[in-house]
Amino acid sequence: MALFAGPLVAQNTAVTAPAGYRTETLQPGVFNLLSSNLNNAVSAAGEIDSASFGTLTDTDVDFTSLLTGTTGYTVKITSGAGSGTNSLAFPNSGGGDPSTLFTIVDFSGTVAAGDSYEVRATQTIADLFGPSNEAGLKEGTSNVADVIWVPSSGGHFSRVYYNDGKWRVNGYLPPIGETEPVYFTDSIYVQRRGSTPIDVVFTGHVDTRETVAGVDSGFNFLSRVIPVGVALDDSGLDGGLASGDQSTADIVWTPTGMGETFQRYFFDGSQTWRNTGELGRDSGQNPLTSGYLVQRRGGPTDVTITYPTLNKDGGGVGGLLIRQPTDPMGFQISVVERDSAAGTATVTWGSKSGATYRILETNDLKTYTQIGQVTASAAKTSFTDSSASEHCTFYVLESDDL
Repeated sequence: MALFAGPLVAQNTAVTAPAGYRTETLQPGVFNLLSSNLNNAVSAAGEIDSASFGTLTDTDVDFTSLLTGTTGYTVKITSGAGSGTNSLAFPNSGGGDPSTLFTIVDFSGTVAAGDSYEVRATQTIADLFGPSNEAGLKEGTSNVADVIWVPSSGGHFSRVYYNDGKWRVNGYLPPIGETEPVYFTDSIYVQRRGSTPIDVVFTGHVDTRETVAGVDSGFNFLSRVIPVGVALDDSGLDGGLASGDQSTADIVWTPTGMGETFQRYFFDGSQTWRNTGELGRDSGQNPLTSGYLVQRRGGPTDVTITYPTLNKDGGGVGGLLIRQPTDPMGFQISVVERDSAAGTATVTWGSKSGATYRILETNDLKTYTQIGQVTASAAKTSFTDSSASEHCTFYVLESDDL
């Protein structure tokens, strides 16, 4: 199957997926539950030729050439019956078929030939907080520093902190913390031991399609995935979680932002979201936070985190107008840099000399405003937004010349 690559016909407008930054405030003296809600750039994309137990194959792609990082990758199915399903993935670097991708999840029963996919490098602590702790977390030994709690299987955590110029994982002597992976469907705890609040800026790409997340019995740390506020009614969580009353239904725990306190929601028998503290009120328009917990009372299941979409004319209530990329790998923003002190943000992309690019911005993924236009003169082009929003902005590129 052909890759999403190559020139588009002249009358078409090429468009990138949104990429940008968002800000989380870490409160002192508490555990802060959060997620970046952003992802890395697309490293490979195309259409699947075959799926078997533990493998996906695209004969048009050499994964061993495209996926050369050392921290692992994530594949996500973006069309067909398995749309939204995802897995850790690894290229066949042992000398086997370079067009085969190894996966943890078995896609053989849900993915068919012709279904599309995207592969991205899995985010790491260095991606999220900077390789040299550019986020400014408190440094020191494990009993003094701010600690990032990354969930792993069986209810365990990797505890990552910054000390003596290195990210470290508690219990491991080598300083390997910067490569600690943070899966995009997971939330994390940041234990802030510093005495003041700090703002942490996350940069990256907006995942533009629905996402399926696995939920096990007990407490699960989940990400909203969507980097803007979404109401519970629009989240899609009710489709996978058990309904009932507050003693039988699955519970969604969202942090209040005021210490280690939570709002607790469940989906009742009348198909309405309820707050355990306000049972008589419909809470469906209350927001889902960037990171949250799901208390699953039954066995393992899947939930689908959806994008509530607007009509093309901007109609609809509470929905998002997500710009879908025309070429998810070939035409995308490669780097987003945020300078909070200067109030600027810079986006960089691979460009075609002589092509004209329009730069659009949005703070809510609903309304897009053109803020600039540049004609490329080289294979790489950058644009700086000199009045970038304090908390979050996402950028989209358009061109009629590709």
